[in-house]
Amino acid sequence: SGAPLHFHGAALNSLVRCAAACTDNWRVVAHGTPRGGGAKLWFFVPPEHARFTNEHPLAWLARQVSREAGDGVAFQVALQRPGDTVYIPEHWSHAVINLANSVAVAMEEHL
Repeated sequence: SGAPLHFHGAALNSLVRCAAACTDNWRVVAHGTPRGGGAKLWFFVPPEHARFTNEHPLAWLARQVSREAGDGVAFQVALQRPGDTVYIPEHWSHAVINLANSVAVAMEEHL
């Protein structure tokens, strides 16, 4: 699962870390994530190349790494683990691939 390439105002996304003392019931609420594990792979495209797409992030990534089909846009990659917070600058396109079940909290700035 994940989210296709899109952009909006500045935002924070925190991947929740469940303390070792979490009960089995909490882990069920956290989508089956054992001990708060999980990870997200983020892709960032600068504002001058920002875009929206309905394309699944894996398909978009495959196209970008193919010299014939890629659009030549440089992008940055980040791996988010439990306890990490990712800052998404305003108007930066971003896509995410959930590498494992996880729980995240997102806050978007609206001025």
